Amino acid sequence: MSERKVVLVSKRFNPGHSAHLLASYKLFTEIGMKVVFDINSSFYSFSKFYSPKDGFSFFQLLRLNDSDIYFVWFPSVKALLYSIFLKIFSGTRILYVFHEPIDDFSEFSDAGFGFVELVKMKLVNYISLGLCICSSKVLLPSKKAMDTFSRIGNVSKSYYFPLLFSDESCGLPDVSRDYFSYIGTIAPDHAFDKYIDFILFVLGSDNDSKLKFLIATKSHIPQHLLAKLAPFLPSGRLTIYQGAPLSDNLINTLFSRSFLVWNAYCRSTQSGVMAKSYMFGTPILINKLCQNEFFIDGLNGLALDIDYSNQDIFDSLNNIMENFDYISSHCRESYLEKFDYTSRLISIKNVLN
Repeated sequence: MSERKVVLVSKRFNPGHSAHLLASYKLFTEIGMKVVFDINSSFYSFSKFYSPKDGFSFFQLLRLNDSDIYFVWFPSVKALLYSIFLKIFSGTRILYVFHEPIDDFSEFSDAGFGFVELVKMKLVNYISLGLCICSSKVLLPSKKAMDTFSRIGNVSKSYYFPLLFSDESCGLPDVSRDYFSYIGTIAPDHAFDKYIDFILFVLGSDNDSKLKFLIATKSHIPQHLLAKLAPFLPSGRLTIYQGAPLSDNLINTLFSRSFLVWNAYCRSTQSGVMAKSYMFGTPILINKLCQNEFFIDGLNGLALDIDYSNQDIFDSLNNIMENFDYISSHCRESYLEKFDYTSRLISIKNVLN
């Protein structure tokens, strides 16, 4: 009898996807399955963990059987076409992680997304709904995602399954926590402009604060905001990485160098930045409107009022610095209990059975 296989699928490259793929690899290996990757070739140069010799072909797809799993982490046209083929011609089970179920696009337009962005979002949503039809189980990473899916999908297929990570905090040297950081994609609903407003409030005013700021994003910072930030770069109190994917090692180092990470998004279904912050014991700032089951105000960080008052943010920073050890330890506990793959060994067996 051939070894039972799981194919981990991510046909579009994104640096943040790598952490989920790695955690999935460890999870399925630990329960005795052979893991195969069907991923974008850009992952090969991004991390030494992936190798071109592990590439997945249509011929390999034909050899999957009813004991195997096709595990789709992120939507793509190719993943949908392969899933349709498997559903029609094979007994292979398909599992799909539906990160962002959407039943009302107005919340995105209200958050500032433009027409072209909304069109792209709708196309991706249609692909996701197609994957849901093909899948035997749809894994949903938050209670909000579960609630939204209950209005647009087949509830009998749904399964609560928070985002997967493996602990990357071990082995890093002890470093000082210097930065209040923005780490991740710049998007209209991430309130990046509010974070910039606070930087200007602190660095542009005559006060005794020694706060340092860090921006790390594969996005390009809009020129009008970059022009406002440029005068503060020579001071050493503002560090910027932008416009290209950052390596896993650098991303991990930046989380470990931060005493606080911006997660005060205008809207959010789930957040890999939250989980990654917790992994390194780093508190977060969150918007009160976006509090979820993974965040407890005062234990994992602090929740801001929706007006994003600069003074409120400043006071929150001081509070977190004064209670850093206490909050940091709770962040680590939250990571291990809610996001680490070792906490999901029983639930993945339930999904497979």
